[in-house]
Amino acid sequence: MRIGGRKVTRYETINVYSPYSGDIVGTVPKATLEDVREAFAIANA
Repeated sequence: MRIGGRKVTRYETINVYSPYSGDIVGTVPKATLEDVREAFAIANA
């Protein structure tokens, strides 16, 4: 994931499922509360 153009990696991931087949189609990093706060602060600025 990227926050303010900076690549951020996390150990934990969340599976992404196809709404049609239910198959896993990928994973995304699981953001922390601090990641979300930082992203909102950057977007607000």
